[in-house]
Amino acid sequence: MSEEDPTKDVTIVRVPLTPLWRSAFSLGLLGLVAGLVLAGFFVVQDHAKADAVSKVFQAARTTILQFHAEKELWPTDFDFTRVPAELTPFNAAALSQSLAQCPLSGTWRFVQKGSAGKPAIIFTPESPGRSFQRTLLVVDRWIDDGHAARGQFLVGEESAMLKLTDE
Repeated sequence: MSEEDPTKDVTIVRVPLTPLWRSAFSLGLLGLVAGLVLAGFFVVQDHAKADAVSKVFQAARTTILQFHAEKELWPTDFDFTRVPAELTPFNAAALSQSLAQCPLSGTWRFVQKGSAGKPAIIFTPESPGRSFQRTLLVVDRWIDDGHAARGQFLVGEESAMLKLTDE
């Protein structure tokens, strides 16, 4: 008679050294951290763009309001790439510098009669869309009321407008 090897059909099962709840918790925590890092990356990008855009709006607003306070009239409509010489004494250099550092490309202009009949600074991005609106809604929370459709700073689907008033 032949003797069979008793270990031939034996399966060895290794039991994990950590409890299942700890493994699940570690995996969940790792997923949460990865999600927060990824979401934080996009938030940081939006806030960096919003910071640069708000600086352009603030510099333009300051320059135009200083001109208006001294001359008691609004400047003629202009594109920010060609700032009129009459604005040079009113810190137009800071406006040009902040415009050069703005990561969002598009058209910046001043109009005496905006959509509400008031003077306004209007920014029309080169590529409008959800990313543009998300960035400018951050700007709206910083410099106005945080609502896209009301207040002094209005964010539309294709442009953003900062209404200027006599202060």
